[in-house]
Amino acid sequence: MVGYESTTRVNVSNDLRFEEYVEDDLEAHIRWAINKSPSILNLEKQIDLAKTGVRFYVFNAGGTPYDAEEIDVTLARINLEQAKKALEEGLRTAYNSILTLEENQNKLLLAVEDAKNNLNLAKSNYEVGLITELQLKSAELALESAEMNVLDNIATYKSTIRLYEKPWLTQ
Repeated sequence: MVGYESTTRVNVSNDLRFEEYVEDDLEAHIRWAINKSPSILNLEKQIDLAKTGVRFYVFNAGGTPYDAEEIDVTLARINLEQAKKALEEGLRTAYNSILTLEENQNKLLLAVEDAKNNLNLAKSNYEVGLITELQLKSAELALESAEMNVLDNIATYKSTIRLYEKPWLTQ
């Protein structure tokens, strides 16, 4: 790995614990993200460049018309507003996804508990001879599937939070 000695061992943790995300003010976060977004800053600089092109326009034959330079400023402003709206909509969507994933987590944990109860019942029934080994394995598979769904939800939840906190990672 870059920046580490060749003898250094790096431990990568697979920390998939569910920790609820707390956002105090969605609107403040949207304003912060718009102010910090590199793509928004780039578009603002493009407006400044277009304005400079109008301000220092050289009236030479064969160059772009003055009206075209003014249109460039207008287009740059439109692009900026569209980018801001897209970023705002993306943040609202991510925030709603976080809330949905939080709700799903509770449902998935209940499904795991239900699968555990079904497995315990299946083990008891198997010991008595009421079900086959295939039915027991099916109950074990159902539990593992429910646990995997919980882990998938946690991973999606954490990645959605990361994209909500730093939306420019997707741009």
